[in-house]
Amino acid sequence: MLCKWVVAGVCLLSALAGAQLTNPYTLEYLVDSSDLVVRASIVEIKPEEVVLQVKETLKGEPLVQLAIVVHPTAAEEQDLEAAREDGRSVVWFATKEGPGYRVGDLVNRTHHLSSVRTRRLMPMSLMGYFIAEEPRLFEAIRKEATAKPGRNDRSITIAAPSWFQIPTVTLPLDERTERLGRAWIRPSAVSSEQRLLGVEVLENFKSEKNIGFLKALVQDSGAIESFRRTSDFKSEAARVLTKWDVSLPPGPAVDVLDPKLIDPRPVRVMVDGVEVKFGKGVSPPRLVGGRAYARACTISAPLRVQMHTYSLAHRSGVTVETPDGDIDLPADSHSVWLPNGVVESPFPARMIGKEGFFPMRWVAERLGAKVKWNAKLRRVEITTS
Repeated sequence: MLCKWVVAGVCLLSALAGAQLTNPYTLEYLVDSSDLVVRASIVEIKPEEVVLQVKETLKGEPLVQLAIVVHPTAAEEQDLEAAREDGRSVVWFATKEGPGYRVGDLVNRTHHLSSVRTRRLMPMSLMGYFIAEEPRLFEAIRKEATAKPGRNDRSITIAAPSWFQIPTVTLPLDERTERLGRAWIRPSAVSSEQRLLGVEVLENFKSEKNIGFLKALVQDSGAIESFRRTSDFKSEAARVLTKWDVSLPPGPAVDVLDPKLIDPRPVRVMVDGVEVKFGKGVSPPRLVGGRAYARACTISAPLRVQMHTYSLAHRSGVTVETPDGDIDLPADSHSVWLPNGVVESPFPARMIGKEGFFPMRWVAERLGAKVKWNAKLRRVEITTS
């Protein structure tokens, strides 16, 4: 999904409250104590959650949307509603907690300050969870957030997806945004428009890996969907490669499945000495062209990974979620998208009916397992590491 939702709370850790950083009434303290600083407008106010549309990431992980858990007072609810109705941008500060973020009470603790005597001193405007809109203050926060090494001192601005309520989004020009661009162009991406945005991002990061990703994108067989931005993402990828003086690869290479290659007889599977049982109505593994293929979700648990079929507009395949990142196997394509590059596989994923099947040996070995074929028992025997 183009954007992942970030859940946050409203109380700062007591250890952070006692941290000896700098004067707690300065922008320097607030920015240094926050893992995430974003400029965002309010999209929706729920009973205990505020949904934000991020316009600019000043510090921390690049985000586009942010869901924050809040428990405001009645007066603060009025401030939130007023900010939402006005469409005002406000600056939010959050600290890291597990996979997500939560809003600290640093801003709340300094609400009594009302003027800027130095560029570092924090003025406050109403709400206890954010600093309200004021151009001079925005610039002071931006300057403070980008003043030190490792901060988001360079950025890119791209057109926001058509379903967002803002025209553009600003992201830091660093490796985090590069990873985001790579995720957006993958075959399992939500839409062609998202893949187009991914190309726009990766244009700022020339490298051998990204050249490989864009070449694979040029060879992608997925059709273009009808969105407001109808530019062909494959044409854009070709344009970027040409700009980088890279020879373009040949057109899409599709290995269409011949139904005659499907052996209808079931194949047994054993993982670490335990026979895998397939329930009633579940498609068992089978041989396709003499190679053992399994339905995406049937042996996820034994292999200790998540697998699922993606089926989008004229694009389908299998995604394997690993600790190091996703592996995308587009149906009928020999190109396999690993977390850090694209490789060729002699055995493409297949769609049999509406179900995605993957080559068992190829995937299991990529996950570090050993695979044997017992022809007598028609059984795939997998030993995990």
